[in-house]
Amino acid sequence: MLIFKDNQVRTDPGDRWGEYHPINPVAGDPPPQAAPGAKLIIYSGTPADNLFDAHPLSWGERAQLAFMSWCEQACKHGAELMVRTHARHVLCDATRCISFAEWVAEKKLPIGILLDPGALIEATMKDDLDDHIERMFRLAGRTLAGVMLGTGEPSTDLSFADLARAVAASSREWGFQGELIVAEDHVEAVTKAFAGIAQST
Repeated sequence: MLIFKDNQVRTDPGDRWGEYHPINPVAGDPPPQAAPGAKLIIYSGTPADNLFDAHPLSWGERAQLAFMSWCEQACKHGAELMVRTHARHVLCDATRCISFAEWVAEKKLPIGILLDPGALIEATMKDDLDDHIERMFRLAGRTLAGVMLGTGEPSTDLSFADLARAVAASSREWGFQGELIVAEDHVEAVTKAFAGIAQST
Protein backbone atom coordinates (compact mmCIF):
# COMPACT_ATOMS: atom_id res chain seq x y z
CA MET A 1 0.00 0.00 0.00
CA LEU A 2 1.23 3.48 -0.93
CA ILE A 3 0.20 6.49 1.14
CA PHE A 4 -1.23 9.71 -0.33
CA LYS A 5 -0.75 12.89 1.70
CA ASP A 6 -0.27 16.54 0.74
CA ASN A 7 -0.35 15.61 -2.97
CA GLN A 8 2.56 13.21 -2.50
CA VAL A 9 2.48 9.42 -2.86
CA ARG A 10 5.02 7.64 -0.71
CA THR A 11 5.95 4.10 0.20
CA ASP A 12 5.65 2.98 3.81
CA PRO A 13 9.31 3.85 4.55
CA GLY A 14 8.63 7.31 3.16
CA ASP A 15 10.29 7.18 -0.25
CA ARG A 16 8.54 9.40 -2.80
CA TRP A 17 6.74 7.37 -5.49
CA GLY A 18 4.79 10.12 -7.21
CA GLU A 19 3.41 13.66 -7.08
CA TYR A 20 -0.11 14.78 -7.90
CA HIS A 21 -0.52 18.05 -9.80
CA PRO A 22 -4.05 19.46 -10.40
CA ILE A 23 -3.44 20.56 -13.98
CA ASN A 24 -5.76 20.35 -16.99
CA PRO A 25 -3.95 18.90 -20.02
CA VAL A 26 -6.94 19.40 -22.36
CA ALA A 27 -6.88 23.11 -21.54
CA GLY A 28 -3.19 23.22 -22.48
CA ASP A 29 -1.67 23.52 -19.00
CA PRO A 30 2.08 22.87 -19.27
CA PRO A 31 3.53 19.75 -17.61
CA PRO A 32 4.99 20.55 -14.19
CA GLN A 33 8.39 19.31 -13.13
CA ALA A 34 8.28 16.33 -10.78
CA ALA A 35 11.02 15.60 -8.27
CA PRO A 36 13.79 13.32 -9.60
CA GLY A 37 12.54 9.74 -9.77
CA ALA A 38 8.93 10.65 -8.95
CA LYS A 39 6.03 9.89 -11.25
CA LEU A 40 3.81 12.76 -12.35
CA ILE A 41 0.20 12.05 -11.36
CA ILE A 42 -2.41 14.00 -13.33
CA TYR A 43 -6.00 13.90 -14.51
CA SER A 44 -6.63 13.53 -18.24
CA GLY A 45 -8.60 16.78 -18.17
CA THR A 46 -11.64 18.46 -19.67
CA PRO A 47 -12.60 21.44 -21.85
CA ALA A 48 -14.53 22.85 -18.87
CA ASP A 49 -13.24 25.99 -17.14
CA ASN A 50 -13.11 24.15 -13.81
CA LEU A 51 -11.26 20.84 -13.65
CA PHE A 52 -14.22 19.04 -12.08
CA ASP A 53 -17.17 20.64 -13.86
CA ALA A 54 -19.20 18.51 -16.27
CA HIS A 55 -18.73 19.31 -19.96
CA PRO A 56 -20.20 17.24 -22.84
CA LEU A 57 -17.09 17.69 -25.00
CA SER A 58 -14.91 15.94 -22.40
CA TRP A 59 -15.74 12.61 -24.03
CA GLY A 60 -15.37 13.76 -27.63
CA GLU A 61 -12.61 13.07 -30.12
CA ARG A 62 -11.18 16.60 -29.97
CA ALA A 63 -10.53 16.41 -26.22
CA GLN A 64 -9.10 12.92 -26.54
CA LEU A 65 -6.68 13.96 -29.29
CA ALA A 66 -5.65 17.05 -27.33
CA PHE A 67 -4.84 14.90 -24.31
CA MET A 68 -2.89 12.35 -26.32
CA SER A 69 -0.84 15.10 -27.97
CA TRP A 70 -0.14 16.61 -24.54
CA CYS A 71 1.05 13.22 -23.26
CA GLU A 72 3.46 12.77 -26.15
CA GLN A 73 4.99 16.19 -25.57
CA ALA A 74 5.29 15.63 -21.81
CA CYS A 75 7.03 12.30 -22.33
CA LYS A 76 9.46 13.84 -24.82
CA HIS A 77 10.60 16.08 -21.97
CA GLY A 78 11.26 13.11 -19.69
CA ALA A 79 8.02 12.87 -17.72
CA GLU A 80 6.77 9.52 -16.43
CA LEU A 81 3.00 9.98 -16.25
CA MET A 82 0.33 8.35 -14.12
CA VAL A 83 -3.14 9.37 -15.35
CA ARG A 84 -6.01 9.11 -12.90
CA THR A 85 -9.59 8.56 -14.01
CA HIS A 86 -12.62 10.80 -13.51
CA ALA A 87 -16.17 10.50 -14.85
CA ARG A 88 -16.05 14.05 -16.25
CA HIS A 89 -12.68 13.76 -17.98
CA VAL A 90 -11.22 12.12 -21.08
CA LEU A 91 -10.46 8.90 -19.17
CA CYS A 92 -14.03 8.55 -18.00
CA ASP A 93 -14.68 4.80 -17.86
CA ALA A 94 -13.21 1.32 -18.30
CA THR A 95 -13.63 1.30 -22.07
CA ARG A 96 -11.74 4.56 -22.49
CA CYS A 97 -8.97 3.23 -20.22
CA ILE A 98 -8.57 0.21 -22.48
CA SER A 99 -8.31 2.25 -25.69
CA PHE A 100 -5.87 4.69 -24.07
CA ALA A 101 -3.71 1.82 -22.76
CA GLU A 102 -3.57 0.33 -26.26
CA TRP A 103 -2.44 3.69 -27.67
CA VAL A 104 0.22 4.03 -24.95
CA ALA A 105 1.54 0.54 -25.73
CA GLU A 106 1.64 1.30 -29.45
CA LYS A 107 3.57 4.52 -28.85
CA LYS A 108 5.77 2.89 -26.17
CA LEU A 109 5.26 5.81 -23.78
CA PRO A 110 6.07 5.77 -20.04
CA ILE A 111 2.44 6.23 -18.98
CA GLY A 112 0.32 4.29 -16.50
CA ILE A 113 -3.36 4.47 -15.62
CA LEU A 114 -4.59 4.94 -12.06
CA LEU A 115 -8.19 3.90 -11.49
CA ASP A 116 -9.99 6.24 -9.09
CA PRO A 117 -13.26 4.31 -8.59
CA GLY A 118 -14.87 6.95 -6.39
CA ALA A 119 -14.40 9.52 -9.14
CA LEU A 120 -16.11 7.31 -11.72
CA ILE A 121 -19.35 6.73 -9.79
CA GLU A 122 -21.96 9.33 -10.65
CA ALA A 123 -25.17 9.78 -8.63
CA THR A 124 -27.21 7.57 -10.94
CA MET A 125 -24.76 4.69 -10.40
CA LYS A 126 -24.74 4.56 -6.59
CA ASP A 127 -27.51 1.97 -6.25
CA ASP A 128 -25.53 -0.48 -8.39
CA LEU A 129 -22.12 0.30 -6.90
CA ASP A 130 -20.87 -3.29 -6.71
CA ASP A 131 -21.78 -4.01 -10.33
CA HIS A 132 -20.09 -0.87 -11.62
CA ILE A 133 -16.89 -1.49 -9.63
CA GLU A 134 -16.81 -5.12 -10.76
CA ARG A 135 -17.13 -4.03 -14.39
CA MET A 136 -14.22 -1.62 -14.00
CA PHE A 137 -11.89 -4.37 -12.79
CA ARG A 138 -13.23 -7.01 -15.17
CA LEU A 139 -12.75 -4.86 -18.26
CA ALA A 140 -9.82 -2.60 -17.42
CA GLY A 141 -8.01 -4.31 -14.54
CA ARG A 142 -5.18 -5.61 -16.73
CA THR A 143 -4.47 -2.09 -18.03
CA LEU A 144 -4.06 -0.46 -14.61
CA ALA A 145 -0.85 0.59 -12.90
CA GLY A 146 -2.75 1.26 -9.68
CA VAL A 147 -5.94 2.12 -7.84
CA MET A 148 -6.48 5.31 -5.82
CA LEU A 149 -8.87 5.44 -2.86
CA GLY A 150 -9.93 8.53 -0.93
CA THR A 151 -7.34 10.70 -2.64
CA GLY A 152 -9.27 13.01 -4.92
CA GLU A 153 -12.44 14.73 -5.97
CA PRO A 154 -15.39 12.28 -5.90
CA SER A 155 -18.00 12.65 -8.62
CA THR A 156 -20.85 12.18 -6.13
CA ASP A 157 -21.61 11.68 -2.45
CA LEU A 158 -20.64 8.09 -1.71
CA SER A 159 -20.05 5.98 1.39
CA PHE A 160 -16.31 5.39 1.54
CA ALA A 161 -16.77 2.14 3.47
CA ASP A 162 -19.03 0.80 0.72
CA LEU A 163 -16.58 1.91 -1.95
CA ALA A 164 -13.60 0.30 -0.20
CA ARG A 165 -15.51 -2.96 0.28
CA ALA A 166 -16.55 -3.08 -3.39
CA VAL A 167 -12.99 -2.35 -4.57
CA ALA A 168 -11.54 -4.98 -2.23
CA ALA A 169 -13.97 -7.61 -3.52
CA SER A 170 -13.52 -6.89 -7.22
CA SER A 171 -9.75 -6.44 -7.08
CA ARG A 172 -9.47 -9.84 -5.41
CA GLU A 173 -11.93 -11.50 -7.80
CA TRP A 174 -10.09 -10.29 -10.89
CA GLY A 175 -6.56 -10.71 -9.56
CA PHE A 176 -5.53 -7.07 -9.58
CA GLN A 177 -1.75 -6.79 -9.13
CA GLY A 178 -1.09 -3.04 -9.35
CA GLU A 179 -0.38 -0.47 -6.67
CA LEU A 180 -2.97 0.47 -4.06
CA ILE A 181 -2.73 4.20 -3.29
CA VAL A 182 -4.71 5.31 -0.24
CA ALA A 183 -5.19 8.68 1.42
CA GLU A 184 -3.53 8.70 4.82
CA ASP A 185 -6.78 9.25 6.73
CA HIS A 186 -8.44 6.28 4.98
CA VAL A 187 -5.72 3.67 5.52
CA GLU A 188 -7.50 2.01 8.45
CA ALA A 189 -10.82 1.74 6.58
CA VAL A 190 -9.17 0.29 3.47
CA THR A 191 -7.11 -2.19 5.50
CA LYS A 192 -10.29 -3.33 7.26
CA ALA A 193 -12.17 -3.72 3.97
CA PHE A 194 -9.45 -5.81 2.34
CA ALA A 195 -9.02 -7.93 5.46
CA GLY A 196 -12.76 -8.56 5.60
CA ILE A 197 -12.84 -9.76 1.99
CA ALA A 198 -9.85 -12.04 2.59
CA GLN A 199 -11.54 -13.63 5.60
CA SER A 200 -14.78 -14.24 3.71
CA THR A 201 -13.16 -16.15 0.84
